[in-house]
Amino acid sequence: MTVNPLDLHWAIKGNFLLNCNCDVFCNCPMSLGRAVPNSPNGKCFSWWGINIEEGYAEEKWSGFNPIKRESKGVINLDGLNVAILLEVPGPLSSGGWTAGLYIDEKASDDAADALTVIFSGLAGGQTGWFRHMISNFLGVKRCSISYAQHETGWTFTIPEILDGRVKTLHPKIHAGILSKRDSKKHYKELKNNNYEEIDLIIVNFYPFEETLKSTKNHNKLIENIDIGSVILLIIEYSGH
Repeated sequence: MTVNPLDLHWAIKGNFLLNCNCDVFCNCPMSLGRAVPNSPNGKCFSWWGINIEEGYAEEKWSGFNPIKRESKGVINLDGLNVAILLEVPGPLSSGGWTAGLYIDEKASDDAADALTVIFSGLAGGQTGWFRHMISNFLGVKRCSISYAQHETGWTFTIPEILDGRVKTLHPKIHAGILSKRDSKKHYKELKNNNYEEIDLIIVNFYPFEETLKSTKNHNKLIENIDIGSVILLIIEYSGH
């Protein structure tokens, strides 16, 4: 990274979008992050979209600036978009966040470095508390991110991979199954994301019928209902 986080001045102005898995409404703003998420499992799964209309980052001591540029260390952030994906095990303020950062592919390398420092909390300022909350930082992905305002609201879009064939499934596993082998586009997306093709699926079903014949114990029956194996077979069949 070319930016020293301890030496960074920054400011951004724009639009902030948030979505989460709460059933009714997000109670974090009213409780300042102290309330348990209003979700079935008490965990928070959310994404934040930041559209930067105006912004800059500048190192405090430009004389020690390792970034050589004509603008004396000022990094322009105008018009860039950033997305943050979060998994929080309980109240937002309790920490333990797992976070992943998406940065607009239009950003220069220096701008991407600056945005990484800012939104990981290392640069201080209004996002400085993030560094105390994030326990597992998954890293940064550069991609196309679009923001649009409509009459009825706003949209913040990150492109799907494999033409939308992988959505809520874990891409490390299912992208290698669902990719089309005859598609150059899919092959390129696998390589760009470091996903490997999976050639063979071996499924070992739970013996549900045999268990049903031998016992009426509800807990044992529940444990022998196989979901994952069936899903893998459906995916394999639909993918090819």
